[in-house]
Amino acid sequence: HFCSNSLHLNVERTVCGNGAHFCCQECFLQPKISTTSESEKAWPKVPAPHAASVPVPICNGCGTSSDAMVLKPSTTFGKTTHKYGSPENGVPENIPPVGVFWDIENCSVPSGRSAEAVVQRIRSRFFQGHREAEFICVCDISKESRVVIQELNNCQVTVAHINATAKNAADDKLRQSLRRFAETHAAPATVVLVSSDVNFASELSDLRHRHGFQVVLVHGNHASSALLQHAHRHVAFQEITADLPQRVLVKAQ
Repeated sequence: HFCSNSLHLNVERTVCGNGAHFCCQECFLQPKISTTSESEKAWPKVPAPHAASVPVPICNGCGTSSDAMVLKPSTTFGKTTHKYGSPENGVPENIPPVGVFWDIENCSVPSGRSAEAVVQRIRSRFFQGHREAEFICVCDISKESRVVIQELNNCQVTVAHINATAKNAADDKLRQSLRRFAETHAAPATVVLVSSDVNFASELSDLRHRHGFQVVLVHGNHASSALLQHAHRHVAFQEITADLPQRVLVKAQ
């Protein structure tokens, strides 16, 4: 544009610093007056964005790298999170597990006595400070008392059936269960073997010296020293079954 000041009509014109147009030199040399109001410089009159919770990576203490870390809302800060435990039963997983492996044909429940009482005594004696991870009893259910089998089921004991006509069937099943327990759990787990069979000596040795487990042996009379030497503790089965109450039979209504 051209300068509109009537007093500057005969004044030399020059290029304006505000763009490709002409104005007089006097106007050009005057300090520029900003036409932008302070209100226009301010943030536009639009609503500010709403604050939203941003997922923040939180380490749960498991050693997971940051790339594999699960994102949790930032609202979880300051709240107690469970590092261990199962949502089903709430038992902390950092409590050492214990597994019981019972050769009931080798160490049988005394006649007329309660299998439930035997299970209760084993649990009360060896489970302090531990969580029950396994309790298995191996037998041929066709040759075991039906009442004993029912009592074991009532106690939530796993009854594994084997064919008694097959040689060493019970031993093989217990060995398999012991190996699986060793693969699933780690030290300081505890294994309680209820048997007097010397054939378990190698399994107990591996559990103690290779896996670092605590080994408890509940044995019958005349247990071999080759078996006893691999146990941290050994208890006579007769001590567990001493003074057991008589089985109470409940008649069907």
